[in-house]
Amino acid sequence: SGFYRILPIAVYANIFHHSIPGLSMPVEDKSKLGWIFKVVFLFMFVAYGLIGLTVAWYFGSNIESSANLNWHDYRAGTGENVSNDDDPDWTDRAAWVEMIVYFVVLFPALDV
Repeated sequence: SGFYRILPIAVYANIFHHSIPGLSMPVEDKSKLGWIFKVVFLFMFVAYGLIGLTVAWYFGSNIESSANLNWHDYRAGTGENVSNDDDPDWTDRAAWVEMIVYFVVLFPALDV
């Protein structure tokens, strides 16, 4: 069944549908709302498309299903690979790099 595919789309549509009055309230000239929403959707389409293409280009075919999980090996030029196989094991990464890694990897789980 394709229910698992339609569920997030239906939830997004429902939430967006209820948000339109709140989003349109600050706009004085309501006749421009259609244009404003089109421009915002176009901008977001381009922005998310660029993010997706960048992630696909950088990580290649080794990409995780959730893109944030690809950051667990981020090192920003610091640290040392102590493994001899295809799965790197980085040690001595800078503390600021560790903070970035934990933030990027854990943020989606904490943002619910």
